[in-house]
Amino acid sequence: MISVVKEMTFDAAHMLSNYLGKCSNLHGHTYKLQVVMSLPSVPQDTGMVMDFNVLQAQMEDVVSCYDHSIVFSAPSKRSSAEQVLYTWAMDNHMSLQVMPESLGLCTVENIATDILHRMGEDHIAVRLWETPTSFVEVTC
Repeated sequence: MISVVKEMTFDAAHMLSNYLGKCSNLHGHTYKLQVVMSLPSVPQDTGMVMDFNVLQAQMEDVVSCYDHSIVFSAPSKRSSAEQVLYTWAMDNHMSLQVMPESLGLCTVENIATDILHRMGEDHIAVRLWETPTSFVEVTC
């Protein structure tokens, strides 16, 4: 396998509903996103797995919905506190992103899974760091 890798960062806030711990409070992260595109060999026609500029543009398009937003759980998974925050964010025209019902809570695992689905490419893996020392990896 041969892989190309592109990284970028974005900032977002969230709270973990129905979680017993300090992460149940609204807080933010500077997420580091790494997308890895892998193929068994380099295509002969292009000589590259993927153009870095194309990969970066796709990543920027996907990340734009999360950057400087409040990420909310799907409606059926929200605690009453998260619902109050959601109503406030809507009333004040805040930038927000709601997790799909199929993913539920706004955990780093589910955010990474959503990014993977939005990338819409085969042969990719997504790594998403929530802190400098903690990340998740999702592959297709």
